[in-house]
Parts: sequence; C-alpha cells; structure tokens
Amino acid sequence: IWTASSYGISKNINDIQARSATLAYAVGDDQTVVKTGDGGGLWSLINTGISSVDLKGVSFYDNSTGLVVGTAGKVYITSNNGVDWTALVSSSTDVLRKVHYFDQNNAWIVGVGSAYIGKLVVDPTASVLPATAPRGEQPR
Repeated sequence: IWTASSYGISKNINDIQARSATLAYAVGDDQTVVKTGDGGGLWSLINTGISSVDLKGVSFYDNSTGLVVGTAGKVYITSNNGVDWTALVSSSTDVLRKVHYFDQNNAWIVGVGSAYIGKLVVDPTASVLPATAPRGEQPR
C-alpha cells in the first residue's frame, strides 16, 4: 500500500535514494534537497547553499558521503550528511540527470547532450573533482 508523504514544500522532486528503511534523501527543482530519518513520515529541507540549479539526481555512498547532479552540468559533493555541499569541477554544461556511486571513489553520471555517460572519479580528501568525465557517443 502506497502512503502519500508531504515534505512541506511545493517543488518537483526528481530523484530519491534510500540508505535504509528510515534514512532517505531526495532532490528536486530550485536546488531542493530533503531528508527523512523516520522512513518518510517527516521530511526536512536541507539548506545546501546551492543556488540557481534544478537538481536531477542523488547518490550516497554511505550515510554521510553523497553526490547530487543537475542542470548546467552542476555536480556537488557532501561528506557530512548533507550539511555542507562543495561544487566539483565539471566540463559539462548539459543537464546531468542521474548519478550512482559504485564504490567509494567512483560514480557514474548520465545526462543529456550527446548521450553524456561518464565515469566520475571522486577523491574524498579533495574539495574539487580531480578529473572530469568525458562525453560519450550516441548509443546505438
């Protein structure tokens, strides 16, 4: 049975990732990041400091380290449960739609514009992305 849950703001939500049965993060338009710690009963808006971007994708490696991606090729990282977010260097200006960690230091990002599919190398000790993901070719 599906139960509707209100997060208290009227923004489009574009992606969600559950870390457990109780902990989840969701992202949306107008730099919206919301978090629940009780399985979706109560959602809290996180003040990220991010501006002028619609967030399209979210992925957390563990309960504290996560990435969000969005319009204009924007990529942000947090290492403290979403309290602080740092912009990473990105050579893309396309809409980045999805991000997925596959190990502690690597994630895949997919977006629009020449079927952008790239591997992001994340250095958790650096505040800036050490390498940018290349543009992929149009899938066949």
